[in-house]
Amino acid sequence: VYGDLGGSKLIPLAFMGEGMVNLLALMSAMLVSPGGIFLVDEIENGFHYSVLPDVWRVLGESARRANVQIFATTHSFECIRAAHEAFSQSSYDFRYHRLDRVNGDTLVKMYDRETLEAAVGAGFEMR
Repeated sequence: VYGDLGGSKLIPLAFMGEGMVNLLALMSAMLVSPGGIFLVDEIENGFHYSVLPDVWRVLGESARRANVQIFATTHSFECIRAAHEAFSQSSYDFRYHRLDRVNGDTLVKMYDRETLEAAVGAGFEMR
């Protein structure tokens, strides 16, 4: 597999870094499961935090085209913020669910666009 960086020659994807290989693997996995669900643990692994908004844009578009719903876990505030940023620039079909343990029970806190905007803007701890 080769990538086009705008030069005179195509570049082998392996030379473009682990992040590009990882992104291709994620996109390929979605494409072979059209209409399904896609589970990814610690989705930020293998990506520099600075490219996470672009990663989320590509994954979001790939998921829409394949009619796939992504369920991803992360412990990274930067990853959550990047997803919010990416989906804010297109169809906002993103929700963040935080799991908390309270008195032995697991509680789910759902952040919609407005709640996430406020939490990110205020720098609240959300992981």
